[in-house]
Amino acid sequence: MKKIDRKFFAIIIGWLLKAWFFIFIIVMIGCLQRPEYESRVELAQITWWIFLGILLIYFWVKPDKKK
Repeated sequence: MKKIDRKFFAIIIGWLLKAWFFIFIIVMIGCLQRPEYESRVELAQITWWIFLGILLIYFWVKPDKKK
């Protein structure tokens, strides 16, 4: 099986990070507008943990800069 290129994988994870960041911002704005909904707060917490997980994976596989 061919080894997956780390640079390509890091680019995919980077795009996932950007997407989850915007989703997190939208969810948090929704939570601030209507704080009476508990499910929105739980959704914001889940989104935050997924964002941190993707960030951790990104820094784990990011390509080394060779000079």
